[in-house]
Amino acid sequence: MSSQYKYQEIDFLIPAQEFIVNFSYVSGKGLSFIREYVLRLVNIAPMTKMQIAVYFGLSDIEVTEAIDDLIEQDFLNLNPDGRLGLTDSASKLFTDVASEISLTTIEESTTKIKFDLATFCYFKSNPNGSVLNNWSCGLKLNAPPEHLAYASEHVKSQFQDEFFQISESNYLPSAVTKEKHRPHLYMINSVTPTFNAPLRIKVDFKIDLAGDPVLLEKFDNLSNSDQIHSLIAEHLSQMKRSNNAKEIIKTMEIFGDHYTAQFLDSQCRIKSVIDLQDGMIGEIVDGVNYHLMLGPIYQEENWKILENEINVISKRLNVSNEHNKALKMTWVAPSDLFWGKTSKVGVAFESVQETSKGKKGMIAKVFVPIRNRYDKYGAKSWLNTFKPYANLLNGVREGFCDGNVEILHIENELVAISYHMTQSERLPVTMPLGFFTKDKSTVNRIGKILNQYLTSYAAHDEPNDCGHLQKITQS
Repeated sequence: MSSQYKYQEIDFLIPAQEFIVNFSYVSGKGLSFIREYVLRLVNIAPMTKMQIAVYFGLSDIEVTEAIDDLIEQDFLNLNPDGRLGLTDSASKLFTDVASEISLTTIEESTTKIKFDLATFCYFKSNPNGSVLNNWSCGLKLNAPPEHLAYASEHVKSQFQDEFFQISESNYLPSAVTKEKHRPHLYMINSVTPTFNAPLRIKVDFKIDLAGDPVLLEKFDNLSNSDQIHSLIAEHLSQMKRSNNAKEIIKTMEIFGDHYTAQFLDSQCRIKSVIDLQDGMIGEIVDGVNYHLMLGPIYQEENWKILENEINVISKRLNVSNEHNKALKMTWVAPSDLFWGKTSKVGVAFESVQETSKGKKGMIAKVFVPIRNRYDKYGAKSWLNTFKPYANLLNGVREGFCDGNVEILHIENELVAISYHMTQSERLPVTMPLGFFTKDKSTVNRIGKILNQYLTSYAAHDEPNDCGHLQKITQS
């Protein structure tokens, strides 16, 4: 049994940029004790191999290994008289015959390194391996204007302060870090910004067995998770909304949903997290087979189950995809600021889009909330967010179940419903909870309520079904 349960997943998008940093550093090549003193001895006068072995008391194998290594590093060469002498580069390491050896030099190098522009944490690639390189399907965290205007100066300061950590974390070229001695920064010659793209950080929000929020996990490949955690917490605190327990309970009563209600108290808090386990495996209550869903419908754990059922239905249907024959799939999004703020929703939309192709027997529509049929701004915003799935997107007038409910309905086949609960005093983001069932009575009951709203009018010439978003933007 798990001790933690994911109830929401969000991609946070932070302005970020790659910089080319040209810098000079002090390189300390270093030598072992014997090798250094071999050079100091030969600096006094050229020596034979035998003389060096006798002086240091080395065996033939030991002296051969030391001399071969110094020759390979261009410190020693063999003179015509058979004696070993210093090379020109080795001679420059000494100021006179009695001086100590100095092997430090000033070297120059260049590296490419990415920084987020809000906290100036550095990173190698997008944590969690995200391939999305745009601002869609995520919650944007803004960077201060001053950071954007003077990004190179901030990067220069950060690179200087964090040089040792940057070096030890393998952000520098191997030529800089391959030496035995740690390189020291001498100076930064230039910082040049190149391409910019958002840093996409995937965050799973979880509760423990007591129903309390679990601390966010450390982000891989980020230099400072704490700073990003603070940035996320500050942003979420500004998005807080009032508790919607009364509206949720009222909506459950409208749908006749006694199943989900049994897991919640009067404030819509989960009574027992342990009891959720049986529901998420699937259970029969009053003759109806329910599968409890924690999290939005598109959440990976939920979508795997629903996708499998949708594929089974799609394979079974042998009718052509005509409006008067095909089954209707309707997905209604809630007015939840956190809904769709993850690349995972695209995985679900891709699957839904596939079921509508060719002769697969289904017509799919995704309804997203807008003000009315004339809301071009709202329509454009949704289209920009879900551009690859524009053909699915339709507008629904805000207000269906107070914007707290998400429904996926396939007529006569299945229904999934999720209530997006706001508990800002306890949880940083909304907690969706609901169920999926194929019980025809439940499917038809919820479908009837949904259809009544979609076919109704708020006023004359103001239908709740606002039509395809692309048509709204073109009108």
